[in-house]
Amino acid sequence: MAHFKSKKKILLIVEGGTEKDFFERSFKVFGLSFELVVASDLYSLYSKMEQYDLACDVKDVLAELVTSGTVKEVLKSKFAYTYLVFDSDLQNKTPAQRGTDIPIEQSAEDDLLKVKKMAEYFTNETDPSIGRLYIDYPMMESFRYCDSFNDAAFLTEFIPISMMKGFKKAASKKKLAGHYIAEYTKTNFKNLIRSNVKKLNTVSKTAFEGMPSYEIYQVVSKGASIAEKQSEMVRSKRMLSVINTSLFLLLDHYGNKNAFYDDLCSDAEEGAVDDNAQTP
Repeated sequence: MAHFKSKKKILLIVEGGTEKDFFERSFKVFGLSFELVVASDLYSLYSKMEQYDLACDVKDVLAELVTSGTVKEVLKSKFAYTYLVFDSDLQNKTPAQRGTDIPIEQSAEDDLLKVKKMAEYFTNETDPSIGRLYIDYPMMESFRYCDSFNDAAFLTEFIPISMMKGFKKAASKKKLAGHYIAEYTKTNFKNLIRSNVKKLNTVSKTAFEGMPSYEIYQVVSKGASIAEKQSEMVRSKRMLSVINTSLFLLLDHYGNKNAFYDDLCSDAEEGAVDDNAQTP
């Protein structure tokens, strides 16, 4: 098994406390150092960047949206990698939609067009003015919408658009919600990563079984492609596939360097399950 640490600085932009706890733990067990900034929601960021036709530095735009002087100073620093993690927030109306009686099904379709546009733009984590975007569907809590770290039932989890407002509560009733993030091990995270990579088969409708090759993963995990497939599902079935793409951040950061991805697949073939994988 390959083990190595990254000494290059990482800027991680998230929108809430759950993301903060999740990445502080996952980056720690994988040996990554980073600066974390809690920012505004995705649609406020999108709205502000639209004013510049997306021809702007994401850190400059974030500096306009946040009020914290400390955060503004962090955003002035130089980073080798920049990642953004946001909820799809399809259950909530965007600032432009508030005060209207637009049905949630229509607002979800409209929002997914914005998500796709953002995903097409934020694709380069090594460009400090752009970064790489990860969207969780319907929100960050999707990582624990299961009863164990390798719950096979997760692969077929969907949620009706009409029920998205209750997703966080529904996730809190799953057994994994009783397992504290601060106690997650590296194996726990690997099992969650594998589950969500396998879920890409359902989302992308690509015919692969188990873990795909690294080359196939790179294609089906593209943010814009996932947004498009989710949009098709909303239009045809009024449902959304539950998936946490922010877990792919670690995969994309390490890639297959030192056989990181291949080792992850090998662990899956060997049926690696952590002793603490089953929740109390």
